Amino acid sequence: MSDLAYTVERLAHEHSLEAVVEQRTIRLPQPVKGDPSLTVLRVLGVAQDDAPVGAAAHSGNIVAIGVWRDPDVYLARWTNGKRWVTAYRLSGDTKPNTYVRTEQEASDLAREYGFTDVDGRVPDFPKMFDANMKALAAKAQLTETERWLVSARYWQIHQDPARRELAVTLAKALGLEGLGPGLSPFLAPTPVSS
Repeated sequence: MSDLAYTVERLAHEHSLEAVVEQRTIRLPQPVKGDPSLTVLRVLGVAQDDAPVGAAAHSGNIVAIGVWRDPDVYLARWTNGKRWVTAYRLSGDTKPNTYVRTEQEASDLAREYGFTDVDGRVPDFPKMFDANMKALAAKAQLTETERWLVSARYWQIHQDPARRELAVTLAKALGLEGLGPGLSPFLAPTPVSS
């Protein structure tokens, strides 16, 4: 069995994702739930030892692709006729799975590994980003890019009890009120009276 065939089996077993291999690319033929960009990163994380490897996923009118070629990760996303392309160079022995599996924020990793900004500070990216998203959510109308940013942040934090208030604000700005369990902002379990 090839390495990528084994990766496809792991994706099916561990993540319930149907995938096919086309040369060095793992393609998810069915629409994925949530953000396809995050799914592509997850696939690259599972296949990281098989570099170079590519991944592709879609959902609705959003298409995302990624390539892991140690030490570089390339991501592209198309939505509503617009394209975003990003490249990252991972340092040391870091691989995509480090970021995907730990689900840590960049500032958490910076503190853990002792990285600082050029001025010696460790910026608090989550706090800064949350403040920016709250300001965007207060706008009467969001641009397509702003809506994408607010949506991405909502799906990152919506199940975090510490960020429930912000998740509710972002959901209102996106018109996502009334979502069912797992999709709506975190709700504390209701105590059962005896």
